[in-house]
Amino acid sequence: MIDGSKEIPINHYLPSSSSDQLPDRSVISAECLAELLRSRSADKKLLILDCRAKTCIDYSLIIRGSKRLRLPSVLQRRLQSGTLTVTSLSPQLSTNECKVILVPDSMTSNSIASKVYDILAKKDYSVAFLAETMAEIAQTHPDITDEVDSNDENLMNLSREPLPDTSFILPSFAAQNRDRRKDTDLFPVQILPYLYLGNADTASNRQKLDAHGIRFIVNVTSNLANTFEEDSRFHYLKIAVDDTCSHNLAAHFDEAIQFIDEARAKGSAVLVHCLAGISRSVTICLAYLMHTMHSSLEDAFDLLLKRNGMIAPNFHFMGQLTDFERQLFSANGATQEPSSSCSNTSFSSSSE
Repeated sequence: MIDGSKEIPINHYLPSSSSDQLPDRSVISAECLAELLRSRSADKKLLILDCRAKTCIDYSLIIRGSKRLRLPSVLQRRLQSGTLTVTSLSPQLSTNECKVILVPDSMTSNSIASKVYDILAKKDYSVAFLAETMAEIAQTHPDITDEVDSNDENLMNLSREPLPDTSFILPSFAAQNRDRRKDTDLFPVQILPYLYLGNADTASNRQKLDAHGIRFIVNVTSNLANTFEEDSRFHYLKIAVDDTCSHNLAAHFDEAIQFIDEARAKGSAVLVHCLAGISRSVTICLAYLMHTMHSSLEDAFDLLLKRNGMIAPNFHFMGQLTDFERQLFSANGATQEPSSSCSNTSFSSSSE
């Protein structure tokens, strides 16, 4: 059950007599959702994921504070097979205390929304479908909806930041990761004998750096300092990007690869880190694996996922990795088919 400051009723049926619908799924009415969104004491762990395809007739209508769920094809395949990690849907799902409401355009058993529902329910998340269509909600509850440009890529990205008018509901990305960073055993994650993935805490922990022989550090943030820059034993590469759709991380792939190779040549381990260790730093590590191991994006993703199940590069970085993959295959004259593009990804019920 999705709870707010007080109990919010959820019907355990879908408002449809179609035999192709799923009668055992929880739904929440627009009225109940509106009550949640209006309440300043609403559960701060509420997440609204909009699973509708861009071709949906009312796609331009959104619930305020919702996040468009856009997955690259490599993650869509994992969603269809049921192997997708929940944090790939949103970093906010790092704890199953998060309450999730799904905005679907189809609730058939093979739809994207249903697949997301199944994965979350299996992991004991409180999850429910939004019962009415967006067109209906815009008529009955216009105060909780907005109409936006359907071509706005900023809204198609799974943003790490909430919309301003619902910041009281959705906590910031940095705040959510404070609890995760309490797990001192999670980072650094060894990807290769000389390559480690980490977060902000790892980069500022000299004991951990010394223990793993790390002297080269790739800092993939715009606002975190190079902690040990004054120590001549440490060498830094600063890639000042934020985890948003407006930054071109691919422009730094070559210098990052060269820096990591330099560390390897000098017998040093290298740490690649961002704030939380799940998006920007992961993107750099994936690019390095693809380049060095001549692997596809999907193979590199599988390798990194086995090392750390908390990876969740944002949609735009995955698109940049797909383009980088094409460049690598083209330059190498490889015959292997690269992963499908995520720049044109749309949601459908068919597997790729």
